[in-house]
Amino acid sequence: MRHGSLIMAAADNTTQQHAFLLQVTNPTLGMTRLQMGVSAYEGESFWEEGQTTKNPYMENLLVDSLSNRHVDVLLLQPSNNTNNYLLKSELVELESAEDTLVDIGKVREIPEAVTHWNAETAIQAASSSDAATGLEGNQYAFSGLKLIDKKSGSAWFELVCAVVAKPAERAAHLFPAIPISLQIQVGNGSWESSLIKASGAAGEEGKEVDTVSFDLVLTWPESSE
Repeated sequence: MRHGSLIMAAADNTTQQHAFLLQVTNPTLGMTRLQMGVSAYEGESFWEEGQTTKNPYMENLLVDSLSNRHVDVLLLQPSNNTNNYLLKSELVELESAEDTLVDIGKVREIPEAVTHWNAETAIQAASSSDAATGLEGNQYAFSGLKLIDKKSGSAWFELVCAVVAKPAERAAHLFPAIPISLQIQVGNGSWESSLIKASGAAGEEGKEVDTVSFDLVLTWPESSE
């Protein structure tokens, strides 16, 4: 993952625009179609005072397995920005891991669009004038989500979002985080190794297709490290 940010002044607060370049690689031995989208995940549920409540705190979250680094995370809440509920990238088809093994020993070419990707340029291109309007405290608003490029079994996605810059109600030791969704198509040749079988609508050539969604949590330090 690559990350960059810009501080921007909005009408009602100071916001920080963040751009992320996310790489997704197909680890299976079959072709897989997938896309990135927004997620409604708001934390794990627990029972309190006679009702179900969401816990936005995630403690001791492993963010780097090589250095064994753990952090405490606060899951930000979506604003009323329409993009928080409707944003979705295009569907991309990734080759199997078996196909990519053929290229072992060769120099792996990274798409030019990925090599020259720049966070500041992405923020300026994706951010709308009202994306950060009305943001309060621990809220976020998406400005853009799209596929940058793909190569064999890997794809690169760009995500741009706005958050309030270091609100007083967020403890200094907490890393901000937002939920996103990895949506994998099942059926019609995609992810055939999965034990999950399609039960949805008919796809190409009348074959059944369905979508399995995985909620992911994207977190970062308040200031780039």
